[in-house]
Amino acid sequence: LDYIIIATFIFILKSILELFLPSVANLPSSVATIVVSIIFLVIYIRYMRDRLQNLISTKNFKLALILVIPSLVIIIGNLVSNYIDGHFVFNYLVVISGLAPGITEEVVFRGFIVSNLMRIRKNKNLSIYLIVVLSAVPFGLLHLANIVMGADIPYSIVQAFFAICIGILFVAVYLRTGNLIVPIIAHAITDISGLTHGCGCCAPQQGTCKLTLNVKDGVIQEALVETIGCSGMTHSAAMAAEILPGKTLLEALNTDLVCDAI
Repeated sequence: LDYIIIATFIFILKSILELFLPSVANLPSSVATIVVSIIFLVIYIRYMRDRLQNLISTKNFKLALILVIPSLVIIIGNLVSNYIDGHFVFNYLVVISGLAPGITEEVVFRGFIVSNLMRIRKNKNLSIYLIVVLSAVPFGLLHLANIVMGADIPYSIVQAFFAICIGILFVAVYLRTGNLIVPIIAHAITDISGLTHGCGCCAPQQGTCKLTLNVKDGVIQEALVETIGCSGMTHSAAMAAEILPGKTLLEALNTDLVCDAI
């Protein structure tokens, strides 16, 4: 009952925050998600403070940093690949869009699920391997939801597989150190590095968009990009809305907006 009350409170708070935040692509949702996730984490830690003493402790911080080093392979791979492709984009929207899932997913799948399963394990002799599976596998399968939103099926399956692998790593780090901060940082940086491409593997057949321009004296004053389909297009739309203002129509036509559909 306590968890239901907290979840309801957080959902209402998130909805209220979205109403007052600037309407820039998925910015309201991302910022609201970050805020409510932090609030949930604080409430959760306070509620279970006797059993989660190391959750935000810096005691094992260095050890946790060493253990998440394998995630650098994905981070460096994303950055190098996006730079070589010529689609490297980095701005505050990329950072916020990466922070949102990084914080939320770690709070839920590691902070909430793992810590509760560890409590159950003390009484019911639950296997530590089962705890890893119950945290990492649902986390990975969650990424298959992108298929419903129009994402490429093979790409989404591969993404889910890699998410399960990285989830296993973050579970192991959390169980070994009791530190949730480092997995949150590593997860957020991993997502941010992926979003530097703008939209990943998005193609015209995966979605559609509507581009509305406010033009004065041949110069774009405002750009509104509305997308339907591939979830990755949301990030490209946000970047397009920021890149196009101030350009002439000819300059806009020659601007790489990352996503072919846009």
